[in-house]
Amino acid sequence: MRPEAAERAAVWSQHEHARRVLGRVLAACGAAGIRALPVKGVLTAHLLYADPSERRIQDIDLRVTPHDFARLENMGARAGFRVLELSHASRNLVFDVDGMMVEFEAHIGPRGLCNLPIETLLARAAVHEAPFGFPHLQPDLHDHALLLVVNVYKDKIVGAAAWAIRDLERLGARGDFDPVRLANLAAENGIAALTWLVADWLADVRGGAAWGDVRERLGAAPRHRYRQTVRTLMRDDVIMSKPLPHLALRILARAGADGWARQIGTLGIACTWVLEKRIRGIFSGHLNKDGMQR
Repeated sequence: MRPEAAERAAVWSQHEHARRVLGRVLAACGAAGIRALPVKGVLTAHLLYADPSERRIQDIDLRVTPHDFARLENMGARAGFRVLELSHASRNLVFDVDGMMVEFEAHIGPRGLCNLPIETLLARAAVHEAPFGFPHLQPDLHDHALLLVVNVYKDKIVGAAAWAIRDLERLGARGDFDPVRLANLAAENGIAALTWLVADWLADVRGGAAWGDVRERLGAAPRHRYRQTVRTLMRDDVIMSKPLPHLALRILARAGADGWARQIGTLGIACTWVLEKRIRGIFSGHLNKDGMQR
């Protein structure tokens, strides 16, 4: 078998495994009365590509309301899911389910960045049977597009995975993609500036015509100086290898909300997450490999 064919077969097998894991996780959520919404690669591989083996995935991403997020740990314990990571500060929980990472979050992008609540995302979602062969929710196309935009932006665009960029390119090429609707959604939910930056990059660097339309619609977005500063940093092809400019871009990306209150809040949550992680590290450092206190 040729290397390319072997790689595609491996990716296809991973998607089949993800389908089975997703079914198990959604069944456990349903039994606990938790509505969980699959997003990102586990869905886009089927909705945006002729063959899911064209799109790699590393994990399964789901979104739940903040209320249901607080119930996930108990749900996972009853189902036998092993917790890999839990952050109350960033409302992020990762399980190991049959050898695959399953990540739950209760927000769009970094907590506090986007105004669009998961309750609204769920209210606009529709139940589908395809492509997995069992009932599951799928987000509205433009809600999902907004989530994908924020996901790429939090990784500073230039640091985002290649398949995350391709998802946005393919989504913009769909006949039912409406640049006006996405631009309005971004403005209504306080992320017009960062959406302009993603659209600008996709239009200029990747030649996405529909993303050029999104950029045009968001031409009057707030934070003009912020947008120009970040745009300049993102046009530096080697910025990821420059410690100080890279750090500046990381901080600016976290402070990507349109309103100053959310900018401060998001940065505060990021600092709390770092502190939370360090405290966990200190306490885990007092335990030996058998879990006994040193």
